[in-house]
Formats: sequence, C-alpha cells, structure tokens
Amino acid sequence: MVLAKIQENIAAYKAWLKKERAFPAAYQWEILQTAQQHWDLTANPLSHMLDQCLQNSHSRRLWQDGNWQPKRMMMLFMDFEPEMVRAMFEDLFNEKHAAENRASRFVFGCDALLAEYKRANPTSIENNHDHGDFRMVALYLALQFPEQYAPYDFEHFREALIRLGARDIPELNDLGRYFKVLRTLMTFIEKDEELPALIAPYLKAHKHFQGRTAWLAADYLRFIAERDDNNHLKVKPWAFSGRVFQLIRASHAPLPVDQANLYTVPSLQLIRPICTPCIRQAWLTRPDI
Repeated sequence: MVLAKIQENIAAYKAWLKKERAFPAAYQWEILQTAQQHWDLTANPLSHMLDQCLQNSHSRRLWQDGNWQPKRMMMLFMDFEPEMVRAMFEDLFNEKHAAENRASRFVFGCDALLAEYKRANPTSIENNHDHGDFRMVALYLALQFPEQYAPYDFEHFREALIRLGARDIPELNDLGRYFKVLRTLMTFIEKDEELPALIAPYLKAHKHFQGRTAWLAADYLRFIAERDDNNHLKVKPWAFSGRVFQLIRASHAPLPVDQANLYTVPSLQLIRPICTPCIRQAWLTRPDI
C-alpha cells in the first residue's frame, strides 16, 4: 500500500465524519458490546447464547442478508451437535495458530455438520451453512478479539486495496492478509489523535464498546471502497429505509438516480423540500444497512 494514499484517505475519512451528524457504523460498536456481555461457550443451550449475542435494534446485516443466514444455521448446528460446535469455537479462538488456518478448519467443521445434519434429516431443505465466504467466521473472531479482528467483506477489502495502491490484488478470499492490513492501518489511525475524537461522542458507555478495536480500520476500508471522487459514499437503492420511499411517493417527487443507478448522500439535497428533518433522520437510522 502507498503511504501517501493511506494518509490521503484518512484525511478524507475525517472530513466525511465531520459532515455527518452521527457515526453511521456506531451500531456495530453496539453489537460488539452486546456480544462481549453475553458470549459464553459453557452456556446451555448454546443457541440461546448466540441469539443473545447477535442482537441489534438497528441492523442484522452482519449475520443476515436475504438468503444469507449464517446465524440461523449456526444455531441449528448448536442444537444438533453442541459439543462439536463448542470444540470448533475453542479451536477458532486458539491464538497459538494462524487465524486463516483456524478459519479454514472452522468452515470444514461446518461442512461436516451440514452433511451430518442432512443425513439425520433427509427431508431438510438446508443446502448451505453460509460460512464459506468467511464473513461470519471473521465476525466470530472480531467479537472475541476486537483489538485484532474486524468484520470482513471481500469486495470492500479488494476495492480498498486497489485504491490504496497495493500490489498483488487478491482474486479470492484472503482472510490472513485482511487481518494483517487491519493491523497496519491501525498504526496509522492511532497516530491520528483527531480521528478517535470524531467518533467518541457517538459511542455511549452504557451502549457501545469503548475499548481499542480494529473495527475502526474496517470501517475506514469500507469508506475507501465506497467513496466517489467527491468524497460521497455510493449506496445501493435498498439502503434507504422504507420511510424515505414513503416520503418520496407521498410528494410525487421523482426518484434521484445517478447514471450508475446508485443513490448517493447528495441525492438527499434533491428531495430536501419534501421533509428534510424526516428524511435526514430516516437516512441516519436506516435499519437495513
């Protein structure tokens, strides 16, 4: 990665945060706090423990997105073979071995559990445990060791590497490299005293995780991957809450769409006459991002 590009993007990230009236990723710090309070591999039933850990009033996207439902599948496995699942998590959290190797073994364990479950339940329609892309495995690690790991999105990671001028851009999942990049970026982020101060007002002690976390580096990568040349984040159409579309439809205003068929934050300026406070609030609290 090119040092100048890292620093340039940190400056852009700070400028973007200053324009926001909230820290959009704060809900992730809430998820982290909840999981830290409830995670317990000795709990019985395990599925209830996992369900308590993965709760959030704002978004479930880290563990559920359309047909991708790894939380539901892991709860099913926990009820089916709780001791095997305990052993899998104990191995995943064993820091004596490389994270990418532990993650691969965990996915192999999920493969075996799914095969066993289908043998025991031949009429089951379950055909995918939804852990194979490593997103959920990275989340488990990030909830257990937030200083070292963070949620993973391969497309964001790859695009951010390209924009940071990295060499050897990966074509397939590379969880080990992702975690190494997080550690590198955290050294730059922590040298910038202003950046942590920008998000601190939005992280409440009773609700959000307060410790050092690589999740900030992950959000920085997401910002790099999604920003355009004007320092705005491109957002897919469904990222708007239903409330925004209700307001648009009620006003008979045309939908603001750019040439890439993506909504952007500046698009809110086009529909400001409708109900600016309501639209802004809907944007900041959208439940489906």
